[in-house]
Order: sequence, then structure tokens, then C-alpha cells
Amino acid sequence: MPDIETILTHCIAILSKEYAIEEVDYLPDGDQRRKANVPVWKLTITAETFGKNADVDVFMAFPREFPYVMPWMIVPDSRFCYLPHISVKTRKLCLYEDGVVYDATNIYGLIKDNIVKTRRWIELYSNQDNTEEYAKEIDSYWSEKYEDEAELEPHWIYFGNIPKHTCELRGFTYHVDYIAKDDKYFDQCIVCGLDESEDILKNIKIRYKASKVPVLFIKSLHIPATPPYSLTGSKFLECIVDEEDKIVCKKFLQKNHKGHILFPLGLEYMMGGVTVPNLNLYRKGFRPGTLNAIDVLTKLEYKNKFLSRIKSNIYEEKRIAERTAGALMKQHKFLIIGLGSVGSNLCYYLNGYNNASFTLIDPDNLTIDNLGRHLLGFNYVDQRKVHAVADFLTLYRPDRKVTPIDKQIEEISFDNLNEASSIFLCTGDLMSENCFLDK
Repeated sequence: MPDIETILTHCIAILSKEYAIEEVDYLPDGDQRRKANVPVWKLTITAETFGKNADVDVFMAFPREFPYVMPWMIVPDSRFCYLPHISVKTRKLCLYEDGVVYDATNIYGLIKDNIVKTRRWIELYSNQDNTEEYAKEIDSYWSEKYEDEAELEPHWIYFGNIPKHTCELRGFTYHVDYIAKDDKYFDQCIVCGLDESEDILKNIKIRYKASKVPVLFIKSLHIPATPPYSLTGSKFLECIVDEEDKIVCKKFLQKNHKGHILFPLGLEYMMGGVTVPNLNLYRKGFRPGTLNAIDVLTKLEYKNKFLSRIKSNIYEEKRIAERTAGALMKQHKFLIIGLGSVGSNLCYYLNGYNNASFTLIDPDNLTIDNLGRHLLGFNYVDQRKVHAVADFLTLYRPDRKVTPIDKQIEEISFDNLNEASSIFLCTGDLMSENCFLDK
């Protein structure tokens, strides 16, 4: 590991001839300062900003992993906080692609390159219309937390294709315990598209204590072209372009007095949304029945109060297939007979096929003697193997189609045998397998 302290001292001596640089022991934190536990420089960079030359203060911090990670370039000036490639919260710049490979031995060159790129960033993005930049990377900008708004709600998953028209959707929420945190959990929200079967929601409702929540998708809601993307109650309704959609939204809120509203962001893998909390219609000074949900949303406290925003990732078979195998494979229907150590572990590997359904046959329960060799573990002991393996497969992929049959081979007619793409005989019992082959 190089002697970073000595190298930084050498670098600042050279760079001070070109830039106004001083070593400081703090980092900017909004209008405050917080003590830094890593080396920090404060630089003054002269650049053309918003049409005129100006001096811009930039902080350059060197994390302990430097030079194997990039230095942090921080621009605290609030005029720049909504430009592309800067974190609204930390004001750190993102100047390089993820996973960039560089020469970590050329520390002076690395530092100089970051300073030059920062100056270019200031001049480029402060002097142009950045609307297209925001649209291209809306995922990042929508995920930011903007001033005075609640934290983004990230634990949303939408199953299926994005709807092509405004419609109500099936939504459920349930608690998920963190594995590594004591007494901590988050609320997972699941929304099922109109094109998805009931099996997905059935699997979720069986596995978790899920509560139904009202969800509406609005096709014509257009977010502002530039950040900040925080939405008040009144601004939210103004963003709905189509008047019929606006009427549908108002009726939805009048009926439920609350709800979750999803809308497109121009991405195939993510939707945006807002949560409208419970709108209290009974208030001092108002006769019962005189207030409605839209009054509370647009004229009372939510007129200027920000709604909590939603980031919903999309679970869609084709997209998952393209991210793994590159394409959706030809459909396969697997018939596995016998779910002992061979058959159960075979299911695990076949489950990696991205367009598959399973028919599982085995009459036995999982016993303690099976543990160690079997796919399943202690929590499935004394359960029917077919139901336990089906549970395992749908836990891995909730949209997986699995048909468990807890019967002996001799009891099954196999009328639809030809529908199976592949058949695996894993019973380890020669007579049962001969019976099947005769059928």
C-alpha cells in the first residue's frame, strides 16, 4: 500500500500552483460542517457557470480505500444540486462509470483528472437544458430524497406488464423481518397486474399475513420534466393530463379516502407512485359531510405538504429471462416422479430454466433421515415432499407454476403424459418405474 499521506502532500504542492487549495478537517453538510475522519481538500475552481465566469468551491475527500476507490468530489453550492450526476443529499458527483478500471499507481494523474472532470461537469450542465439527461436516468433522480419530503418508499414490487390504460390493481402489503437486524422489519407491497394470474397473489397470501391495500394505476400522470420530483397533493392532481383519468383518480380517493397511485416513468423495469395517506374528513369547524377527500388533499394540509413517493420495481418473466439467459427460452413442462435426494435437487437446477412449469409426484413425507442429502432443510420435516418442494420453488419464483401430486405412481392415470416436455424418474424403486413405463 503506498504512503498516501506523503503522496497527497506532494500532489497538493504541485496542484497549488494552478488551483487555490487548502487542507481542511471538515466536510460540508448542508449549511453545517461535520468533522472529517479522512483527508479533505477545499478547492476553488474557476468555471463558466450559468453564462458567466465564477469561482466554485469544491471539496475533495480521500476515503481510506483510496486510490483503489475514487476520491469524493463534493459541490455544496445549492445552485448545482439538481444538475445531472450529483446526489441531492450528499452533493457528491458521479464522474465515472460504475466498474471503471484505472491506474491506481498514478495518483497525481487520478487527482488531476477528477478536478478537470469536475470543472467540465460544472460548465457543461450549468449552461444547458438537461431535460433529456433526467429522462435517460430517471431511475436515479426519482430515487433521490428531496427537501422536506418523506423517505422514498422502495419496497414495492409490481408483477406483470405495465398497464396500457388507467385501472385499479390488486395490492397487498405485509411485514418482512430483516435477517441481520433485531426487531426491525419493513413493509413489502405487492401489486399484481391485470395480465397476471391469481396464483401469484395466492402464493403470497398463503406465505405471509398480507393485508389488501387500494392501488390505482394512472396512465396519463406526467411528472415534472426536471427535479425536484417531490409532489404535494395539489401538484399531484395537476400532473394528471387526461381529464377522464383525473375523474377516475378523484372517485378512487373519494371511495377509499386514501390509496397508492402508480404511474409510468418511461422505464420498462420501474414505475413511480405516491401514497395518499388517510384523509381525515371530520375536522373542527366543518360540519359532517361538508368536506370530501379531494378538499383535504388539495385545499387543506396536503395543499403544500409533500406526499410520500413510491419506487416500484417490476417483476416480469421476460425481463428476468433477458437479465439471466439473454432471452425467454422455449416453454418446458417438467414431470419429476420421486422427490428424494436426486429428484429434489434436480428440481433446484431445473428451476434455473426461465420458462418452466413443474408437475411433482411423491407420496412421502420429509423425515429427519432425509436431511443432508435432500434439497429441503429442517423447517420442512414432516411435510409432504411434493408440497414442500412446491413451496420452495414458488418461494424462489412466485410466478412459477407447480402442480404437486402426493400419490403413488400406481394410483395415477397419466392421461396428459404427452404434455410433458421432459420426464424424470427418480424413485429409486424399479417396480414403480416399470409400472410407469408400462402405462
